Amino acid sequence: MRSPKRRGELSEMEAMLALMRAGYTVLTAPYTDCARYDCVVDDAGRFLRVQIKTGALSPDGSVIRFATASNNWHRRTTAPYTGQVELFAVFCPGNGRTYLVPVDAVGRKVATLRLTPPRNGQAAGLRMAADYELDGGAAIGGAWDAGGPGGVLPTAPHTARDTSTIAARAAASSGTPRVSTTRT
Repeated sequence: MRSPKRRGELSEMEAMLALMRAGYTVLTAPYTDCARYDCVVDDAGRFLRVQIKTGALSPDGSVIRFATASNNWHRRTTAPYTGQVELFAVFCPGNGRTYLVPVDAVGRKVATLRLTPPRNGQAAGLRMAADYELDGGAAIGGAWDAGGPGGVLPTAPHTARDTSTIAARAAASSGTPRVSTTRT
């Protein structure tokens, strides 16, 4: 089993790659592990701080769970990211996908993204993973064009593009927002 540090580093790489494949400019991590964010995304001239998290897939494959606060086990404290980052980029190794979630759309300790509707029929208060999935998050090899991974972004599978910015959607987040995950 990989160490939590190594697992986090791999999630950071996967999430940044997914952001880049989706057409975003990603400014790489600061030279410290002490910053509250892992990277910065340039979204149409607005810089957004991103905290990258590893999402855990439930045993039945219906839910992705991720922490929305950092933990200090020695002091037995947690510190939510509210006001210190704008977005979570959640990479789920269980399905190889990345999700972009506004920090204001989730709780202060842990959050879940549903992959399937609940069996009890509940509809209110759910965050469906499909609403946050980042286009371009396919595993290495699957998203590259025939030219191979030579720095060429894959051809977008969509014909109609959502042109609203992440920033606008994050600022207007209430309930279950639809995050802009594609660029024009």
